[in-house]
Amino acid sequence: MFYEFDLTVPADTAKADAVELEVPLNAGTVTGVAVQFPVGCSAMVKVAIFRSDHQVWPGDPDEAIAADGVVVGWEED
Repeated sequence: MFYEFDLTVPADTAKADAVELEVPLNAGTVTGVAVQFPVGCSAMVKVAIFRSDHQVWPGDPDEAIAADGVVVGWEED
């Protein structure tokens, strides 16, 4: 199954006002993840993916994924 979700983060959004998106997934196993960062993010937009209250990606809860104009993706098992 393939899922695609859009999340818009307005310019000048403070970390304290983080934008969240809850997405519905069917039961199953995640085999791949990809996050697209549009040009202009300048690595200022950071993404962390959670399941319930547990941060799943990246594995270090003090970290987040950030980029500019690229797709950051990986396979999972």
